[in-house]
Amino acid sequence: ELRRLGYAYVKIDALRHLLYDAGYAARPYLTARHSTPEQAFRNVLQAARDELGPETYLLACWGVLPEAVGIASAGRLGTDGFGPHTLAEYNSWNNVVWRNDPDHVDIGGEGEDVIRPVLTSMAGAQLLLSDPVETYRDDRKLEGARRSSPVLFTIPGQLYDYDPTAADNLMRGLRNSNGGAEPGPIDAEQFGEVPQWWLMDISRPFENWSVLARLAWHDLPQAEVRFRDLGLPEDQDFAVFEFWTQKLLGTFRGSFPAPAQAAKEARVYSIRHLKPHPQLISTNRHITQGGPDLIRWEWLSDGRLAGESNVVQGDPYRLAVRVPGGFRIAGASMDGKPASIEPQEGWVAISTVPGKTGRVNWSVEFRQEEH
Repeated sequence: ELRRLGYAYVKIDALRHLLYDAGYAARPYLTARHSTPEQAFRNVLQAARDELGPETYLLACWGVLPEAVGIASAGRLGTDGFGPHTLAEYNSWNNVVWRNDPDHVDIGGEGEDVIRPVLTSMAGAQLLLSDPVETYRDDRKLEGARRSSPVLFTIPGQLYDYDPTAADNLMRGLRNSNGGAEPGPIDAEQFGEVPQWWLMDISRPFENWSVLARLAWHDLPQAEVRFRDLGLPEDQDFAVFEFWTQKLLGTFRGSFPAPAQAAKEARVYSIRHLKPHPQLISTNRHITQGGPDLIRWEWLSDGRLAGESNVVQGDPYRLAVRVPGGFRIAGASMDGKPASIEPQEGWVAISTVPGKTGRVNWSVEFRQEEH
């Protein structure tokens, strides 16, 4: 019936009680019928999957249930409430075993309306808001979620977890022995130390770039970010642009300084190979600064920077373009209409307010200054 009604997302809750409280207690009964609690559990979940169909997003809830692997689309890793630490415990599983779910990302609390969705998006996890509806009447509260959505489908670049405790327990064969009411040895912990650095590498036919987020769960001092720690060459130049402050930090070789941050502040840096001509260094639609919106961009021999982007109706869309010495901007257009040009320190902002959702072509013209 859910499938007939068109539901594309289904959460099945209390699954741990089916396994730990009902299945384990019925082990003698199941053994006598040549089955196990684990197999009976999978039979029930598979029946739900068969009825819902392969295209339905199925969230298994709650806790880490390896018995659901291969059937569930996602797994809620811990107990009730947003668990930032959970995403550091099972990061290596995300989009490999299933999509990790840190539980609902409520943004109504003080100071976490940006850092929570940014973490969830950078981790490639499930981002589902759950607040009283009046919270969403304040556009300022929604900005973090708006710029962190959609969550890009990412594959972990590391085979280990920041905190391997729970995964190590799982590999040792530990499971809940006292029922499913409380967290067990393999469930991710809701709170604990959360890594401040999250890296995402984006590869597109027209460009590769890195996105580095620094999330301050407490006050952080200035830090020196070495490019070699990000897997980038030390002997090449990079342009570094920060999303939330909309600031070009500059061009760097070897490393760049990440400024100090107050508690609950999020900073997201776009790191792009330096070009000898004007280049796109950021967009404002998404924290990845081009991940879901950039379709293409290129530098043309006639002195134009031209590209195509996915935009949203009514949401001001802005390109950040680095202007190296020897060049000056001569004009800009988006969707065939003149675009706003705002010179900044070392870069220029090109913007428009889209009249409809869809693709727009854009062009920025430059003139080379004679010396």
